Amino acid sequence: PAVPIAAAASEEGGGDEGEPRGEAQHDAEMEAQPASLEESTHPPEAAAPEDEETRLEALRQWLLGLDNGKGALLQYVDVLKAEFDADFAQIGAVRLAHPVSPGVIGSIDPFFWEVCSIKPMGHRLLF
Repeated sequence: PAVPIAAAASEEGGGDEGEPRGEAQHDAEMEAQPASLEESTHPPEAAAPEDEETRLEALRQWLLGLDNGKGALLQYVDVLKAEFDADFAQIGAVRLAHPVSPGVIGSIDPFFWEVCSIKPMGHRLLF
């Protein structure tokens, strides 16, 4: 299942900051990875370097998963490729540790919305 940006960063940090996570804990977290904004915080973890077409296909599948296959977010593939190299690690980096406003949208750097020209509120809520 697709994991929204707003859901990814908390899993990357583990428990307390600076406290290492065990491999078993990480594996368990990855197996139980939720798909909703409330339960999860980022795009899929970045894998080893892949060819561009593989990254683009993974990005397309992620975007399709965010809107249950409707395809409304596919219009952002090109800008996500151009600005973030279709790299989930870079895309996930827009998640803010301290939201700028209440709600899910405030937990994502406003720069992301601007640079990607994501204006419809419905689209922003899906990310």
